[in-house]
Amino acid sequence: MTQSNNIQANYTAGIKMSPKTDAATVVLLQGRDEDIRVVGCQTMACSGRLTEIRDWLKKQAGGAPVTAAAGVDSSVLRFLDMQLPSVDPAMQYPLIQTQAEAMLPLSSDQTLLAWRTEENAQGLLCRTAAVRKELLRGVLAQSEWIATVAPDAVGLAAAWNHLTHQKQECCFLMLPREHDFLVALLQDGRLLCSAVIDAGEADFQDQTPAELLLQDISTELDAMQIHCEQSPPLLILSENKQDDFLRTLCSRILDRGRQAEIVQLKNHSEQFCKIEATEALGLALAAAGDKPVDYDFRQAEALNQPQQSAGNTNTWLRNAIAVTVALMVAALAASYWSMKKDVKLLGEVIAAKHEDLTVQQVLSEQAYREKVARARPDLADLIDRIQQARGDILLDTLEFEKGKPVKISAVANSYDSAYTMQKNLESQNKGVISKVLLVQPRLDQKGKVNFSITFHYRNFSQ
Repeated sequence: MTQSNNIQANYTAGIKMSPKTDAATVVLLQGRDEDIRVVGCQTMACSGRLTEIRDWLKKQAGGAPVTAAAGVDSSVLRFLDMQLPSVDPAMQYPLIQTQAEAMLPLSSDQTLLAWRTEENAQGLLCRTAAVRKELLRGVLAQSEWIATVAPDAVGLAAAWNHLTHQKQECCFLMLPREHDFLVALLQDGRLLCSAVIDAGEADFQDQTPAELLLQDISTELDAMQIHCEQSPPLLILSENKQDDFLRTLCSRILDRGRQAEIVQLKNHSEQFCKIEATEALGLALAAAGDKPVDYDFRQAEALNQPQQSAGNTNTWLRNAIAVTVALMVAALAASYWSMKKDVKLLGEVIAAKHEDLTVQQVLSEQAYREKVARARPDLADLIDRIQQARGDILLDTLEFEKGKPVKISAVANSYDSAYTMQKNLESQNKGVISKVLLVQPRLDQKGKVNFSITFHYRNFSQ
């Protein structure tokens, strides 16, 4: 692609922050649509400061304004599917917020939500991304130049669409990174959800992928697949299709019965960046487009701000409100003396003592007992359910604390036994046991598998 003399002077940037390396990859583009070129691509240590990135972009753009899109690492995101009635966009946020608060361990004032909707037979299917609000406080404060804050996988999807022009009905994209894999589920080129699969340096250095890494990939793909009605193929992105590690990884995934292939991300010109900058490049491309960016957290931030009342209210509306208020005042005045008498009588009843206890004291004690009963776990039922699920596994410790997930530490003869116990717990009544997670299974010197399992039990873990 050659540079045109009449490229527009507008600049867009994509910023991918990495919480593990405390670095940021930044891509600066100039132009729009097909007439676009890369001005600069840089990875810099940012130590959480965005001023260095802003200064570098300003210098590269020659002082011209730059509109940036920042990517939120998928490791700190949670994706939820919700069903909403067909309501106006302005009414969607409070409904989404209410459902999210019931599904997340954080209150609504600690969470920031971003979403996109699509129509279905029941109304609106709302695909929602949630993040802890404090993690985005610094980025959202830079509103004068960071116009969009979205998941990093939105950038991966945008780069995939631009570089390959492929829009499969449903597919997984898996991008190898320095310390992990970014996995994104796409439908018609748009992001449904994403996740990060951790991998140590040894996993990438060995020619043969570790069994635990393969199991983590399979488990994550199975969990993400619920967002899509099909069984999507897995496309492993690489600059080199002959990479021995990725070829072996792809072969092992095929052996497990999942469709997979290595796809080479070709640079259509020397102007585009290497694969390490794929997410930042895609975010810059998304910022340069005319369509709204999916899962933009600024949308929720704007909706969460107090709405300013309109200053030009119609005269007839003001008159109607005045008449209504006058009628309400008259009605309240008529009932005031009757209400005052009833309140006085009620106060005398509440203050009256019976066996040295007032009515108010009795009600308070009863409410306290009910609260304690709801919070107390049924230990006999809990232990019985664990016993039914453990099989031949040796249980080590059982930890439980109000408001936290129940945690079991155990020793198994094999990885399969540990995964079987996880499945057995998941198969129980969802209203009793939910959100079962297998944590850090590892092989000890005796050939035994040490692992932990956490899960939510009734209302005790809420």
